[in-house]
Amino acid sequence: MLRRQLERVLDFSRLPHVAIRVMPFQSGAAPGLSCPFTLLYIEAAKAHIVYAETLTGADYIKTPGAYSLVLEQMWERSLSDEDTRSLLQDRIRDIAD
Repeated sequence: MLRRQLERVLDFSRLPHVAIRVMPFQSGAAPGLSCPFTLLYIEAAKAHIVYAETLTGADYIKTPGAYSLVLEQMWERSLSDEDTRSLLQDRIRDIAD
């Protein structure tokens, strides 16, 4: 089952409008890992908003500055798109059929 999930993630990573990057443990802790969020761009409004989840609920946040900064920092510390795909391919090969 894990193999199929990784294959699906790899398929998504090849789409032109999707970016998937792995942040290795060696990169250390990052604020974005402790509180999941999604940074959304709304084309019609030409605006970014954040969808954030907590233990007690979820919210849309109209001031995405801090979240954009965290995402940028995590992006810089993550593997490149190509290295991420290579890592996924290696893990897929490691998992027996």
